[in-house]
Amino acid sequence: MAGGQGTRLGSSDPKGCYDVGLFSHKSLFQIQVERIVKLQRLTEVKFGLNEGSVIIPLYVMTSGPTRLPTESYFQKNEYFGLKAENVIFFNQGVLPAVSMDGKRLLLESKNSIVESPDGNGGFYKALNDNHVIEDLQKRKIEHIHMYCVDNILVKVGDPEFIGYSAMRHCNVSTKVVRKRNANESVGLIVMDQSSSLKSPSPCVVEYSEISKELSEKCDSDGLLYFRAANIVNHYYNVEYLSLMVPQWISSRRYLPYHIAKKKIGVLNVESGKFEKPEQPNGIKMEQFIFDVFPSVSMDKFGCLEVDRSDEFSPLKNGSGSGSKNDCPETCRLDFLKRCTRWVKQNGGLLKNDDADVDVDVEVDALVEVSPLTSYSGEGLKHLVDGKVFKNGDVL
Repeated sequence: MAGGQGTRLGSSDPKGCYDVGLFSHKSLFQIQVERIVKLQRLTEVKFGLNEGSVIIPLYVMTSGPTRLPTESYFQKNEYFGLKAENVIFFNQGVLPAVSMDGKRLLLESKNSIVESPDGNGGFYKALNDNHVIEDLQKRKIEHIHMYCVDNILVKVGDPEFIGYSAMRHCNVSTKVVRKRNANESVGLIVMDQSSSLKSPSPCVVEYSEISKELSEKCDSDGLLYFRAANIVNHYYNVEYLSLMVPQWISSRRYLPYHIAKKKIGVLNVESGKFEKPEQPNGIKMEQFIFDVFPSVSMDKFGCLEVDRSDEFSPLKNGSGSGSKNDCPETCRLDFLKRCTRWVKQNGGLLKNDDADVDVDVEVDALVEVSPLTSYSGEGLKHLVDGKVFKNGDVL
């Protein structure tokens, strides 16, 4: 899912084009596509197949403002090693913005209304409207991995996650990470056992929907009872999607609209000028991708906890925003720390200008491992064992 712009990051480009400041200056898109390229090659080697015979297509969901710049970026960079026919772009939908009382559409100009992307829940309608499921079936694809472009640590096409889901015959699965603490503002994957339901079902509860007492409740091991943080990283069985998407998008029961009061730039009809308000003046609507989870039976739903330091570091806030989390600096550091762990685990030694050999990873000696060199820490032994690396080295 790559419909977001880098507005909060001080950029008008698609968020996937953003450079968080790695030594290589690779963008989020480049990092993720190169992981696909590496995964294709690993599969070919493992099964003795010819180079170029394994194809993992990439479907990129964009929005109106990001579609053309995203396509241009991929074209300019020759799709980062993938073939153009295996990178499929499609747009998510839009919904109109309305006045605070919900009675009037807001005007962007004399000839157009204000519209905004329909949220990550628009994923399902976009699959249907753009014939993506038909393309998946035509390519004989049985399993898909869906993720958000802003996660710099995402294991794109993760064979462990897909294997976990396929072996358990899951229709839908999700990855979660453990909450940092009781106060972290994240949605939680839980099992709904309400008496009104025929059987328990999976769902996501927003942090604002549970009490302070429940959020701080711990189990016998001292761990938070509700700790499975939703990171919007999902698996879907394609056959199941083809059956359920028409149902999901045809009823608000599965995909209700959620409202957000926003400051929305509008046309002042009287003056004829476009104005940006200082206070919220309208409502934007969106759908959430996880709202369909309750329609999935528990025995066909998977939930896999992964290590946050290995798989989740999202880019949400800009530099200098005052946030200590989810910003370019934390994304950069988390990515390089993971790379450096791989090097040390495979016998590599680290040195910086002010320290002896084999310094701690937490010190400023950090190295970068290209996704083309290693997908997830594999294949590094012969490259790094016994060798000394300094801060800023790139493998």
